[in-house]
Amino acid sequence: MAKLSDLAEVSPSKQSPSLPPDTPFHFIPMKAVKEEFGGIDIQTMRPLSEVSKGYTQFMTGDVIMAKITPCMENGKLAIVPDLKSPWAYGSTEFHVIRPKAGVEGKWIAYFLSQMSCRRDARNKMSGSAGQLRVPTAWLEALNLPIVSTNEQRRIIAKIEELFSDLDAGVAALERVRANLKRYRAAVLHAAVTGRLTEAWRKQNPQTEAADNLLDRILKLREQRWTDHQVEKFNKAGKAPPTGWRKKYEPPPVPSSLFRNKLPPEWCYASVDQLTSGSRTSGYGVLQPGDDLPDGIPLVRVCDVAEGRVDEGNLKRIAPSISAQYERTVLQGGEILLTIVGTIGRTAIVPQSLHGANIARAVAVIPTTELVEARFIELCLRESSMRTRLTKAAHEVARKTLNLEDVRAASLPLAPVEEQRQIIEEVDRRFSVVEAVEAEVEHGIIRAARLRQSILKRAFEGKLVPQIDGEDQPMLTSKQPPLAASLRKRGKRISQPPRIKRKHRKGIAFDRCAVMSYAINRLGSGKHFGRTEAMKTLYLSEAWLGIDLELEPVREQMGPLDNAIYKIENLARKQGWFTTRKAGPMIRYEVGPKIADRLAAGKRILGDKLTEFDRLLSAIEKMDTDRAELFATTFAVWNDLLLDTQSADDAAIVAGVHGWHPSKIGKFPADRIVRCIDWMKQHHFVPKGTGPRSTVLVGNIKG
Repeated sequence: MAKLSDLAEVSPSKQSPSLPPDTPFHFIPMKAVKEEFGGIDIQTMRPLSEVSKGYTQFMTGDVIMAKITPCMENGKLAIVPDLKSPWAYGSTEFHVIRPKAGVEGKWIAYFLSQMSCRRDARNKMSGSAGQLRVPTAWLEALNLPIVSTNEQRRIIAKIEELFSDLDAGVAALERVRANLKRYRAAVLHAAVTGRLTEAWRKQNPQTEAADNLLDRILKLREQRWTDHQVEKFNKAGKAPPTGWRKKYEPPPVPSSLFRNKLPPEWCYASVDQLTSGSRTSGYGVLQPGDDLPDGIPLVRVCDVAEGRVDEGNLKRIAPSISAQYERTVLQGGEILLTIVGTIGRTAIVPQSLHGANIARAVAVIPTTELVEARFIELCLRESSMRTRLTKAAHEVARKTLNLEDVRAASLPLAPVEEQRQIIEEVDRRFSVVEAVEAEVEHGIIRAARLRQSILKRAFEGKLVPQIDGEDQPMLTSKQPPLAASLRKRGKRISQPPRIKRKHRKGIAFDRCAVMSYAINRLGSGKHFGRTEAMKTLYLSEAWLGIDLELEPVREQMGPLDNAIYKIENLARKQGWFTTRKAGPMIRYEVGPKIADRLAAGKRILGDKLTEFDRLLSAIEKMDTDRAELFATTFAVWNDLLLDTQSADDAAIVAGVHGWHPSKIGKFPADRIVRCIDWMKQHHFVPKGTGPRSTVLVGNIKG
């Protein structure tokens, strides 16, 4: 171990260049350094006259590290790359570390980027709250493991190799996250334009048209106004004046702009037309005052998102202040819409917030009981609607949307029964999205932990095998090499070997018989190869219950049993069928003696032959990817049932994505859901019978 001050110069002296004041120099503010040692932007140039005083100076190869909170904790750390100018200048909130000869800058930088190192630095910070900084003395006294230069480079190379793999995985997860966001938007757009329930409408033609529904809503609104006026006259002891009914002001009609084409059964309505009439839309509390532990909950913009109110961090205000805004006291079931700053966030008020109030930047929309409030909320949340509302907002100190613009906004209106169907379908699809999003988030967090684990092992001398001689690290003497325990690239973590199963006599001939029948039917098909054949064997046992004693493992292309190679060898020797390579595929050709196996196949299939033929007909229409998705989805679903776990869409999607890393990018959530729907429609639903798939151990041939 050695102190950092022995390995590098900390806060080196500033040089005074004798250059013209207009000479350009790189300028690096704090925002130019990415978090988590993620890189540095050196594009900004400033004249020497602007940067020579009052800024920190550094040069190519220096390690710069944020000294101030929270930048230090967030890992703002970088190595200064090659510069066009002799030096660069930047924020005074950087520590500058200049490595001495034989010390790699990355060796220091990777050590400092460890979370354990940052935690220690955080504990040693000094200064006032919000201005805490890492002292130079702590940095100078920091102990680092020291190894030879060659060993540093070997370890750094291994770190960067592993980090590259992690970065690729995180990039794939980020793409999945972006795709899920687009999928959410697509589902909402399909929901509010009628495409999501197109099939449902064909099956349910006898529903009340939306224009008739709107007519009922408007009549109810006017009747409520009339009843309210009569009640006022009666309380005052006065007879209604002549023509008093003409004073009724109907709600604004929907704008004819920005309309999508709707199904014939739908129509457009303004937001105000869809309110109850007995209570108007309104702004919330202007000056909420102090946060009181026992006060009235107040919903702010930050509490509204994706159709829900986050009740975890609500502000609470004095009951006397809330009472001044009685018209926006929440009853439960209303729609909330953010109208200041962030425009267009929506939520349905839960019953748990009965009696709460809203902030001035939030509007409450009390919808009529004749429509589903959630359907209206989905229409307001849809991206094109949010865009229109944002464009209608005007700038004051912040973007602000007038309530009158909200009331006149045009919304699609579906028949009530279809509204309910839309809500059910959106909820089903979004539950899948949320499950995958949670999986993605878990993967990203796990990647961050793995990075820290890699760094920890690197500086313990456990990341690369030790080498005798001059490259032997000085930080360890008896630590064993890690090479044998590291996971090899391209393989998954192995599990204890399975107990070898003893199969019944003749099982290989039975398997060949079923496979011969399938090859005789589909062998000449464009897409039928080893992948489809193995899926057919698996499904014949897992779905139809044909006892083939398979032991499927979770291979990249779906459930696979190594027995398929023995089947192919036996079939070749017996003249039943042979294999040949056709590009990336392994194809099959019927052999001269297949007839005897066909008869045996029919006998083994017995009364399930018709259903097996139906399965083959379905597989015949699939390409390799569809067959892979079908069999993998079936296996995941069946395994969940075998394990007596929930087998809803979200669990199945999560299981398919967890089957193999390639599945996340290859099969988006919506495609898996469509596969589930197809399986239900065509009666290929698992029963929780047959073999359970097990985790792949090592590499499997083929």
